[in-house]
Amino acid sequence: MLNKTSKTLAEVFKDVGSHQKINGIIKNHLTNQSDIREIALGGIDFLNAIKILDLGCGFGFFTQALRGKTNPQAKITGIDCHTQYRESYLDSCKYAGIEGRFIGECINSIRRIKSNSIDLILCSFALYFFPEIISQISRILKDDGVFVTITHGGPHMHQIGSHVKKAISANDLDYSDDLPFEILMNIFSGENGEGLLAPWFGNVRAKDYKNSLIFREAGFTDLEAYLRFKQSFFIPAGQPETEKLIAMVLDLFKQDIIKNGIVEISKDDKIFTCTNPLMKGNAR
Repeated sequence: MLNKTSKTLAEVFKDVGSHQKINGIIKNHLTNQSDIREIALGGIDFLNAIKILDLGCGFGFFTQALRGKTNPQAKITGIDCHTQYRESYLDSCKYAGIEGRFIGECINSIRRIKSNSIDLILCSFALYFFPEIISQISRILKDDGVFVTITHGGPHMHQIGSHVKKAISANDLDYSDDLPFEILMNIFSGENGEGLLAPWFGNVRAKDYKNSLIFREAGFTDLEAYLRFKQSFFIPAGQPETEKLIAMVLDLFKQDIIKNGIVEISKDDKIFTCTNPLMKGNAR
């Protein structure tokens, strides 16, 4: 079940159009243009992957990467709590050439799925919202199935976190806890993911994906759009001066561009490929 912070952050993605726009901004400013999804799916034998599941599927970012790879008989189901993604997710299934369906329910709906029944399970940038269902993923995955999850690695966007903390301090605001995105990283990330997965899978392989975002003066509006879209990830809830803090953070980044010519924000990720599920029967 989502804690208060996770639930608040998950709400950011309710706006399908804005989510897709920001995804495009991120893609345009990445230093590593290798598709992380292609790397994550590399080496997987798709011949026997008939029943596929995409958890926290959103508009189908991971599902789209299956285009041209799957067995013609393959079927995929996307699960996401935001029902607004139904149309865009099914469009992604069509793009991928896979018969698809969308379940607009909370992630706990996977408890209804039969044990040892899914060939391939995907989850990109979402498992930190529901790590409690890792045992369920193990339960429903076939003995010869594969679970692939992509998550953030550390240090992740520490440049933004640093500037936010400077702005909070400059305004004499009382906040000593981790920032919201830091709380999320503590739940499931490249740093602790293997330890959380290992009890449920006999084989967990981790792969680093080094990356960063580069913004120059001409693309500063993209940085502003990104910060505003994900401001609840960086600005603690309940702060009375949210807009003022965002303006101060943007000003700090403008100073960085004047000084260095660019703003570089770390965005390292990690891929976990899990096989040999250890949970049997009807785990609850």
